[in-house]
Amino acid sequence: MRYFITLCFLFCTSVQAAAPLAIAHRGVPGYLPEHSKASLAYAHALGADMIEFDVNMSADGEPVVLHDLILDEVSDVAARFAHKRGAEGKFWVKDFTLAELRSLRFHERRKPTDGPLVYPSRFNAKLAFELVTLDEALAMLAELNRLQKRRTGWLIELKKPGWYQSQGLDMGKALLDALRPYQQSAAPMVLQSFDVEFMQQLRGQTRLPLNVLLGRNKWDPNGSDFDNLWTTPAGLKTIAGFATGVGVQIGMLLDDNGATKLAKDIHDAGLTLNAYTVRLDKLPKGIISADALYALLMDKVKVQGIISDQVDDVLRYRCLPAGQ
Repeated sequence: MRYFITLCFLFCTSVQAAAPLAIAHRGVPGYLPEHSKASLAYAHALGADMIEFDVNMSADGEPVVLHDLILDEVSDVAARFAHKRGAEGKFWVKDFTLAELRSLRFHERRKPTDGPLVYPSRFNAKLAFELVTLDEALAMLAELNRLQKRRTGWLIELKKPGWYQSQGLDMGKALLDALRPYQQSAAPMVLQSFDVEFMQQLRGQTRLPLNVLLGRNKWDPNGSDFDNLWTTPAGLKTIAGFATGVGVQIGMLLDDNGATKLAKDIHDAGLTLNAYTVRLDKLPKGIISADALYALLMDKVKVQGIISDQVDDVLRYRCLPAGQ
C-alpha cells in the first residue's frame, strides 16, 4: 500500500509540473468564509500552488484583506456601526479605523445584509470570523511555507488603488512596505489589479511580477477602458511592456468554438493567462461539469492558471490520467 501511495504522489507531481497553476481564490470560500484566517490556511493545507487575496485600506492607512470596498455583505457592520453608513447607504472600508474593523464579526457572504447566503450550499454555521490584516496574512502563510517546506505563492490583488489614492490612502506604498521583509522568499509573489493605469505606475516602484485583471466596462464604468483599449491587440501589447500576465473572467475566454479571439491575442502578446473564477456551485452557462470546464480551459484556451473557490477540485483534475 505504501508503495502504491508513493507512486500516486510521484505521478501527481509529474502531472502538476506541466499543468496550469491551481490558484485558491480568497482562500477556499467554497468551504470557509472568504479571506478568513481559516480559509487562507485551509487553502495552503489543500496544496494550492498560489493563494489569491485582496487588499483594501482602513481609514488609518492599514492594508486589510477584504474583497469589497464595502462591508455590508460579509460582516455585522450594520448592527454595530449604524451611524457610520456612508455614501450610497453603504458601509465603506475606508471610513473605518483598523480598531473598528477588528471589532466586527465576519461571516459567509450574504445578500442583502443578514439575508440568505449568496451561495446557498456554503458555510452556514453560526460562527464569527475576524478581520485579517495584510501583515497577518503574509506572516501566517510564510510560516506555513517554512514549517511544511513549501513554496505556496501569493497572488495579491490591489482593490481600486487609484481610487484609494484619491482618498489620501497610498495602497501601493503600504503594500510594498508590507512585502519588503519577504523579498528574499523562494515563494512567488505576484501583484495584480483591474486598475491598469495604476499598475503602469507601480512598475517603476517594484521588480515583483505584475498582472493586469481584464474585465468589461459595464462592471465599473469609472474604471479602466477594457472594451475599447486594454482587450485589443494593441492594448495587450502595451500591457506586455510592464506586466507579465493577465487574469480574465472565464466568460471572456470561451465561445462556441472553444477559445475566443481574446485568448489568442493574449498568447500572441506573450502574456501568461489566469482564468477566474471557477465555482463548483455556479458553473458558467452551458458547461455541464467542472471537468468539462477544466478541459476547455486547459486544452482550448491554454491557460497558465485556474483561479477557483474550491482549489482542491482543480488539483484533483490535474491528477487524472490523460484522456479522463
